Amino acid sequence: KKQAAPAEPPKVNLLVDIQAKLQAGKGAGYARWAKVFNLKQMAQTMNYLTEHNLLEYAELAEKAAAAAAHHNELSAQIKAAEKRMAEIAVLRTHIVNYAKTREVYVAYRKADYDYVNTGREANTVLVTSRDGQSFGPKQLLMRNADYPSDLTLHVRDPKVWKDQGTYYMIQGARTKADTGQALVFRSADRVNWTLHSRIETEEPFGYMWECPDYFEVSGIKALSASVQGLEGGVWEDRNVYQSGYFLVEGDILSAGCQPAASQPGSVQPAASRSGSAQPADRQPGYRLSEYRLWDYGFDYYAPQSFETEDGRRIQIGWMGMPDCEEYTNPTIENGWQHCFTFPREIFVEDGKVLQRPVRELEEREREIAAAEEGKGSISEPFLIEGYQVYDMSVDRISGNRFRAVLAEELVLEYTGGRFEMRFLSREKGSASAGRGLRYAELERLESVRVLADVSSVEVFLNNGEYVFTTRYYPEKSCVRVEAGDAEIKFKVIESSP
Repeated sequence: KKQAAPAEPPKVNLLVDIQAKLQAGKGAGYARWAKVFNLKQMAQTMNYLTEHNLLEYAELAEKAAAAAAHHNELSAQIKAAEKRMAEIAVLRTHIVNYAKTREVYVAYRKADYDYVNTGREANTVLVTSRDGQSFGPKQLLMRNADYPSDLTLHVRDPKVWKDQGTYYMIQGARTKADTGQALVFRSADRVNWTLHSRIETEEPFGYMWECPDYFEVSGIKALSASVQGLEGGVWEDRNVYQSGYFLVEGDILSAGCQPAASQPGSVQPAASRSGSAQPADRQPGYRLSEYRLWDYGFDYYAPQSFETEDGRRIQIGWMGMPDCEEYTNPTIENGWQHCFTFPREIFVEDGKVLQRPVRELEEREREIAAAEEGKGSISEPFLIEGYQVYDMSVDRISGNRFRAVLAEELVLEYTGGRFEMRFLSREKGSASAGRGLRYAELERLESVRVLADVSSVEVFLNNGEYVFTTRYYPEKSCVRVEAGDAEIKFKVIESSP
């Protein structure tokens, strides 16, 4: 015998609009039925509210809000699950591809593949954009065959600028003798380029100069390069790769530059190297200073600069470090790592190249605390809590006394003529993610400025004479400063002005 389906529980429906129905042509009989129907619905509604203790409006509103919140929570969970399923699908594709190519990769490793001289290309292409988001087709300008024949396949990172009607391009390069250098090209139309000169130190200085940059500030010329392959001595306590600059005396843009006598660096003219470069007349050379670091911290690499409309030189660095086994970033688990630094202005004061955060940052700052007289000593330090994104300045430091602890994890301290950025724990699961100690020797300490974000810290010493940058991943939000009678100001940085 076929069983009857259970009857659905009665539902509370909306009331019938009798007047609207009558105007639509319904008769008196329909009106009588509708009145009875509406009475039943109202009775059911009252029964429901009575059974669930919802006769008070406040209780009804509370239940409705709770139901809406639960609905929103379930919706968010569903969206998160859908997003995670999409990520898993992508990961699954990569795993399948890896499984298909694993044997080839293993064979490549066993064969000690020469990644420097074979198996890759170093093409320079031109792409144009009107809005910085949509780009036109790629136009090939140069390939490996167009570079000098004594170079490896590591030629990259073009930087282009215009000077007195001529376009210049500088690129980093690695020679087959494993020495780093920079290539300077010239062009009248940004399409057809001629090798102008090659910049290198007299003695080998690293095996690769990445991301070169060349600019002039207040009459001082600087050649910036991120150098790979510096080993021994002071470099043992530095990062795996360095980012710094040479001061330039002379003119590397004059035709066919050659090294000046008894200089530590040299530029060889295009005519003296094999390759596609056209010969150029020799002109007086120039001198390079010693290599100076842009940043002494853990995470600063590949900086590039530009000139603003009001003539300032602004530099932005990559807050990360490639090929680094010493430390890591926990955000890798979320599919990303590294970020950019705050934009910095490069300026000159008393003949020194200095760095400071761009002044536009002040539009987003709000001062919330300043050290009272006597605050900041060892017995009564300056202490503030609850802020992750801030700009703290410590000025008029006397007696070279300074110590700050950020988030109870990161120590900034000057003692014995040495400034240290030091994490209390080097465990990769701690705030340091494996970072330990970086330092710089300096005779005095007069000021410290700390820019902190959720996972980054940038420290400017003595008006930007020395800078330390690091990523960090703290669980607490607090700052403790001991600096004697120094002037301390603490400002929060807000996302909108």
